[in-house]
Amino acid sequence: MKELRLLSISNTKLVDDDIIEIIQKSCPNIYYLDIGNCGNITDKSMEFIKDLKIQKLNLLKTQVISNLFSKLFKIIECFSNRLQTMDYLC
Repeated sequence: MKELRLLSISNTKLVDDDIIEIIQKSCPNIYYLDIGNCGNITDKSMEFIKDLKIQKLNLLKTQVISNLFSKLFKIIECFSNRLQTMDYLC
């Protein structure tokens, strides 16, 4: 799965922080990740996602919402120049 570049696993309750950790370890070349509407994704997942080569990230309707602005700045900082788009809705 190291060659996987795009992954959309949105709209499922089965996806949680542990799954994101597995993705981070198994699929280091992902640049598009859609985990929108995965209600079990929390801030913990950002520690795994930041190590990926993410350019497009969908976090719509996840639990990654506490301290909104500081989190957004942290996300932007983590992805530096790579991130092209990010969907984020509380």
